[in-house]
Amino acid sequence: MLHLLRFELGEEAFWNGLRKFTKENFGGSVTTAQFQQAMEAARGKSLARFFSQWIYGSDAPELTAKHRWERGQVIIELRQKNPLQFPLQIAVETADGRVSKRIELDSLRHEARIPARSQPLSIRVDDGGHLPFKVSHERDTAMLLYQLEREPDVIGRVDAMKELQARIPNDLNLRPRFSAALQERLKNDSSRLVRELAQKALAEMSH
Repeated sequence: MLHLLRFELGEEAFWNGLRKFTKENFGGSVTTAQFQQAMEAARGKSLARFFSQWIYGSDAPELTAKHRWERGQVIIELRQKNPLQFPLQIAVETADGRVSKRIELDSLRHEARIPARSQPLSIRVDDGGHLPFKVSHERDTAMLLYQLEREPDVIGRVDAMKELQARIPNDLNLRPRFSAALQERLKNDSSRLVRELAQKALAEMSH
């Protein structure tokens, strides 16, 4: 929740609010309401909606995404189970480079459009992993392998690894390519978490 709040507020307001909260309440007991007030003061506007949804709310968030490429753009269809409002970062990578776009999701259905002159190599819904829940996004095996090998954020690589691992029992042709990608992650990944998960996945595949 704090990671999402940080994304909602921006770096400066978030850290100013956190410093204000800890300074004013050092050594004492605190409440969620006090924390909300400190962050609202740093932002200069109400956070009632955020705290109502993510702290006090009981609705289980669920977001699904489907994408297609047509007429020089990637079209991403987003659907929510409950009408929650939150910022969402989407990144599309093609042979021309990577484009990241922030949208404000506030309806059950939303269609995001990002220019792309060539077929997308990677599409990350929730780029940076800000949401406190998993996004269900349909991607083909080639895109998942690309994301496992090249996604800049750790959560993106872990997500791709888990999706590919779940497909192994139903796709025998995937095993050698997935194994090679795991070996590469185990050897070269900058994240200890990714290396440990790659080692565990390789061990499970060997049994």
